[in-house]
Amino acid sequence: MSTSRRWLFLSLVSLPLIVGLVEAVRRAWVCDDVFISFRYVDQLLRGNGLVFNPGERVEGYTHFLWVMVLAAGARLGLELVELGRYLPIAAYAAVLVVLARRAWLRRDFALGLPLAAWCVGLHRDMQIFASSGLETAPFTLLVVVGLLTVTASTPRLAAGGVVYALATLMRPEGALYTGCAGAYVLWRERSWRSALRFSAAWLALMLPFLAFRLAYYGQLLPNTYYAKSAGRAYWSQGWIYARLYFETYAVLALALAAVPLAWVLRARAAGDAARRKLDAALLAGIQIVAVSAYVMRVGGDFMFARFFVPVTPLLYLVLEDVLGALTRASAGGARRVAAIVTTLACVGATLYAQVPRARTFVGRDGVHGVVDESQVYTDETLAVLRRQGEILGRSLRGTEARVGLLSGQDAVAYFGKLPYAFERHGLTDAEMARVPLEGRGRPGHERAATLEDLLRRNIHFRLLYGFSVGLRLHQQIRFDDLYGEIVLYDNVLMNKLKRPGITFVEFPLFLDEYVRTLDQQNPRQLLNDYVHFQLFYFVHNEDAARQQRLRSGLLELGVPEASILEAEAVVGDAMLRIRPAGE
Repeated sequence: MSTSRRWLFLSLVSLPLIVGLVEAVRRAWVCDDVFISFRYVDQLLRGNGLVFNPGERVEGYTHFLWVMVLAAGARLGLELVELGRYLPIAAYAAVLVVLARRAWLRRDFALGLPLAAWCVGLHRDMQIFASSGLETAPFTLLVVVGLLTVTASTPRLAAGGVVYALATLMRPEGALYTGCAGAYVLWRERSWRSALRFSAAWLALMLPFLAFRLAYYGQLLPNTYYAKSAGRAYWSQGWIYARLYFETYAVLALALAAVPLAWVLRARAAGDAARRKLDAALLAGIQIVAVSAYVMRVGGDFMFARFFVPVTPLLYLVLEDVLGALTRASAGGARRVAAIVTTLACVGATLYAQVPRARTFVGRDGVHGVVDESQVYTDETLAVLRRQGEILGRSLRGTEARVGLLSGQDAVAYFGKLPYAFERHGLTDAEMARVPLEGRGRPGHERAATLEDLLRRNIHFRLLYGFSVGLRLHQQIRFDDLYGEIVLYDNVLMNKLKRPGITFVEFPLFLDEYVRTLDQQNPRQLLNDYVHFQLFYFVHNEDAARQQRLRSGLLELGVPEASILEAEAVVGDAMLRIRPAGE
């Protein structure tokens, strides 16, 4: 290639890549979900093991390899939040370089226009998920490298198996990409020995990990698989998720249509060399179809685009290779001009997608449970969560307080280094993850802890989103200016919390006043209060004298003993559900 053409190529490819990287850094953010992984890393470095709460071995993350990478960085002294914010951008940059280099080496795409590299660099959600703290960008890099490794003119099957194993360790969906790649290797090489070489390299990494998972966590699948109901079909929501993505990025709908065209062109290509040039599009098409079907089956995700980001470079590669094949098929200039125009149109459509995207996701508003998560977890939101966590952690330091988290409060557990935290959707709780679903809802958030779930786990507090509206005085607690709810009152713990900055009503004193003014209480509320007080206080504390005074007061007020016995039976039934026999 001449020097002038080399500089022309570098000029063509550099601008969108630079724009993509600048936008990725400028928009760098950290989502709440990754703070679950941060807490696992923190616990590991503190010597408690790879756990969310000390003593509870539950695999509440979906990206073992990414957790290990984060742990290595933290072990070197890097701050986890900043590491999660910026490290994935290096993987995104690598994706752009790999795509650009491939275009450079092929030299026969639409007159040198690197469509895939351009479009991935300008794709808004590729830029957004270049950070986020999640494994999305590193996983995408491994998917792209794995594809190009096994479809090369001289395939490196063992290396491909290793790359796909790393992808599977990065995200469980890597196994789906691997299965497609393995089927392709067997078909292309027509050799069981070649397929075995690919599979053996994959198994060499995966079998030790699966043995570790089974020995350490007691199951072969991560707990998140059950918490997110991945085993159950949710086609209606999955269709909405896919429709939102492909309506926004209409050019990728064109890429979907190009998948069967790539297969047809490969079948009709003259000569083995020409067919090999479409092998990447062939395998990419198989993976795109398989992964898209899987994403729709599980209902997609609550984060817009995230599950489709890894296949997005593959879609653009299919378009690039189809245009290249069409250009090679004709010596005339008309088809070459058409290829150039189509390439530029794809780039323009990728840029234009920002318009319908902005109209669909306005601020924090979602569509059918799907949101632009980057607009939810801004730097300002993260600062608030950090402050809340630090206040709560300082307030509870030196205690064994157990805190229930609401949605969006995983960062609070990490920043506060809380002694015990319960994630309400079951991601880090094996029992909660397997609670049968009564109906479908927002993906990943379909289970929500009830009061009985909290009491079963001896949860003492919940940090509220704002003011304690609707809570009675004895249920309220404040940590500086943070409002919380007392779920159960533990005398020993609450006596420890008589500290500056913590405000609450001592329930024994509240109860004494309640009994003294029993005749002034709402008669319709008395028995409900009796049940509530048992579950809130008496079953957790030895205070027979106050319990007897309360019961006697109800009798003296004229409440039938049969009604009191019935209320006590309700408490007994609740306790059987909360603490099954034998515990």
